[in-house]
Amino acid sequence: MKNNCFLILSAISLVCLFSCAEKIYLLDAHKQENNAFLNAEDTLSFESYYAGDAFSYIVFELDAFNNTDDSIRLSANNVFLEVMETGRRPNTLNALAKDRVISDLQRQHEQLQREKKARDIANVVSIGINVLLIGATSNYGGVDAAVYAADGAIYMMEDSRAHKLISGSLEDQIAYVDEWVLGSATLAPGSDSSWDILFPRHLVEAPAVLKVKLPNQEFTQNFQLKIREEKLK
Repeated sequence: MKNNCFLILSAISLVCLFSCAEKIYLLDAHKQENNAFLNAEDTLSFESYYAGDAFSYIVFELDAFNNTDDSIRLSANNVFLEVMETGRRPNTLNALAKDRVISDLQRQHEQLQREKKARDIANVVSIGINVLLIGATSNYGGVDAAVYAADGAIYMMEDSRAHKLISGSLEDQIAYVDEWVLGSATLAPGSDSSWDILFPRHLVEAPAVLKVKLPNQEFTQNFQLKIREEKLK
């Protein structure tokens, strides 16, 4: 009985949070002109793009081109995002390993299943939607706010292969991670490949550098992180 009461109170609190919110914030990242990832003959090189804000994660696409005569071994351990906030030491985010992401998704799904017992809006408010919500009062109900938050992020990522992170079932999410997220890979001579790189969500406006670190080599791409505000109308 105590557990049921706790779940009900948690659900009520979640509804209140959404109903009071009048703004949502999503993270954008704009590529800067200073670009060390450009492809060139007879070299190992990369190209990168920002894919979007998936609430629990921010997603970058990384294309690799191996125009050397050697095989190149890559893993999530080679990729970092260095965020440089004003007045603070650089904050280095490690790319998330594939198995870590799958474990997180499974845990979130299990938590969602537990919370379904305590609320009727479980099909609208995903436990993965932990977008920062700020505001005082609003005429919106909890369901409307949740739908708006989800729609805003899905629209942002609709052209990205990572859109299933916020719009797919658990099975869709795991299939996406298995297919696209970098775990470990070998890039054969003369070949190219593409992966998605996931980092923990870090909501801040600051310059950032996406880095691929290999023995005796480091590849960098500059981005400017921007917070985009969406108002609940």
